[in-house]
Amino acid sequence: MTRPEIEKVEPIFRRAATINLESFSVAIHDLLERLLPTLTRKLESIGERLTIQLVAIWLKIEAENEID
Repeated sequence: MTRPEIEKVEPIFRRAATINLESFSVAIHDLLERLLPTLTRKLESIGERLTIQLVAIWLKIEAENEID
């Protein structure tokens, strides 16, 4: 039976890794801070248009179901 190979692992310098992750986190946060308000406004306008269309369809169906 052979022994498994042992590989030497280099240690991570936590401070450098933390700085890199922190700068990435700040960049993502800034991006989301700019994009989210724009996306919510767009979704709100789409929702308003859908509501108007649904009301129009409902009124048409109601008019067709009326008895003369």
